[in-house]
Amino acid sequence: MVLLYADEFTYDRRPSLSRAVAPTRADAPRADHGWGTNKKRRIAACLDAMTGRVVARQRVRFDRKGLARFYAAVAAGYPEAEAIFVAHDNWPVHFHPDVLAALPPHLTVLPLPTSAPWTNPVEDLWRRLNGDVLPHHAFGDDWVGLQPAVTAWLAQWHDPSPDLLHWVGLCPDQ
Repeated sequence: MVLLYADEFTYDRRPSLSRAVAPTRADAPRADHGWGTNKKRRIAACLDAMTGRVVARQRVRFDRKGLARFYAAVAAGYPEAEAIFVAHDNWPVHFHPDVLAALPPHLTVLPLPTSAPWTNPVEDLWRRLNGDVLPHHAFGDDWVGLQPAVTAWLAQWHDPSPDLLHWVGLCPDQ
């Protein structure tokens, strides 16, 4: 049996100014917002509660069909699992009848409490992504460069990671 925590996250082409606030002066950090319009990208990810492995996909959006394809990819990543449980927040798309009907037979979606993001360790993964890559990034005009940077950051967690489990609070005795 496998227990996964899952969530979606949106990031922007324009860098965030959070965690980069400084008094006005010449040597203060600057965020290059570029000249183009802002663009957004969605990430769906599952964190394995036992190993710290992350399965993630990026898309422009995750609608019912996209989410069903993501669940199929997650199930394919665990070919030997007899049962896969995916704990999600209560976004209505997670429990839409079309999505539930498309689930692999051994995958079950479980609801987490409403308005309780602290119950989902993937929120800490997003916090770490925000700390390592996204705020004040140098890709203001390089949307094509930012996406692979985020993909590479996520790829570091593709293999089991006790360090990530510790960081998100699932293995505190390290």
